[in-house]
Amino acid sequence: MDNKNKDSYIILKSGLWYTISNFLTRAMVFITTPIFSRILTTEQFGNFHVFANWQSMFLIICGAEVYATINRARFDFKDEYSLNSYISSCLVLSSIITGAVLGVYLLFPGFFEKVLLMDRKYILIMFVYLFTYPAFEMFQVRQRVSYRYKISSTVSFGAILICSSLAVFLAYKLENDRLFGRILGQYMPLALGGLFLYMMFLKKSHNIRIIYWKYAVKIAVPLIFSYLAGQIMGASDKITVQHLSSAEAVAYVGIATSCGHIMTIFLQCLNSAWSPWFYDKLNRKEYPPIRKAFKIFLWLVIGCTFGVLMIGPELVRVLGGSNYLLAVYLLPPYMLGGLFNLIITQFGSLETFYKKAHYAAIFTGIASVTNLILDIIFVKMFGFMAASYITVFCYILLIIIHFSASKSMGSRFIFPVKDIGQIILAALMMIPLSLIIYKNNFARWLIIAILASVFAGMAVIKRKKILYFIREIKRG
Repeated sequence: MDNKNKDSYIILKSGLWYTISNFLTRAMVFITTPIFSRILTTEQFGNFHVFANWQSMFLIICGAEVYATINRARFDFKDEYSLNSYISSCLVLSSIITGAVLGVYLLFPGFFEKVLLMDRKYILIMFVYLFTYPAFEMFQVRQRVSYRYKISSTVSFGAILICSSLAVFLAYKLENDRLFGRILGQYMPLALGGLFLYMMFLKKSHNIRIIYWKYAVKIAVPLIFSYLAGQIMGASDKITVQHLSSAEAVAYVGIATSCGHIMTIFLQCLNSAWSPWFYDKLNRKEYPPIRKAFKIFLWLVIGCTFGVLMIGPELVRVLGGSNYLLAVYLLPPYMLGGLFNLIITQFGSLETFYKKAHYAAIFTGIASVTNLILDIIFVKMFGFMAASYITVFCYILLIIIHFSASKSMGSRFIFPVKDIGQIILAALMMIPLSLIIYKNNFARWLIIAILASVFAGMAVIKRKKILYFIREIKRG
């Protein structure tokens, strides 16, 4: 095997293992969701989702996304000692930032507890996690950039297995405060594992250098704004609903978004195979094949999304039980999030190819602020269900902004406005159609049978074209 083929083989195996690991990790969330939705009250279930969202946002700020800089830093700090020193320096930097944020909280605890709507014990658990978890992220990235994919995948799945099992056990045992049990079980094992890895990195190198901080901050700041904006957009529904409605309403939103994640995971797996082919075609300026393939790709996704929507009531019953049936009416808008994210991801890939990655931070920031403002206005006016439709509006707004900004990069040839418009219109039509069909179980199951037959028939009839397309992706 020559070096080029060997490198491709390594990268392919690494990507495959990462995808499998990510899928198994996400699968644990779906496995445990029905358990927690039955152990916890709806208020506790909703409060956990709010805690998880705040934790994600604080992790971006306190961790400063320094783990994401390793992929670039390894080319500038090539020897092992320098890279280890860089990692240790970044971990200390994240600890300093976390300590500063903790200091602000301790000065004004009442203000933060009112804004976060969390008891002090939960906030303190969160800070323990924030101090040490960046080391866990650093370790994972370090393994992946070295193509030690088996170690990374094993650690990821092992960690989520331990955390999920312990969270279920403690939530069940601590009858007086099941929410505390779930949070403690879910986050403390990761915090302890992170502490071990933190000490391991410091043992390898305790040479902390300010020059490394400057290097990391320069790369990480745009990432912080990009990821934070995306996190705000994803979390604003739950946070706004909790403040303006109730924790029970957050639980309905949480179940609906959990169902929506089914499509998101599926599409992420598909995109992992699509992306290398997409970049190769961009590099050769072969736009017509991209347009043709992507159009087919999106219509298949539309069909799959509608099929999953048709079994929405069953998904809600499995994940939440009879107490969460109201979440069925939130499913259509949240389920479309995966489709719209797929379109946005393609524009993001195009911008990254032309070294305009900062566009994503700016545009996602605009959409996130818009989403938050509209959530506050319309949730207050129409109730918590309005949040899901505001999210759909902001996704479409983000697609329009990306499309307009990327015209100079050839987006009008790759993703013509006609194709994108047809997909968005078809997606929007699925919302009222699904809500109408949910009222008639016979019609719903008839549609499921028809869709299954159509997909099976198309797979047989178009098998040659499908195989040709797969070979094209493999060949690049």
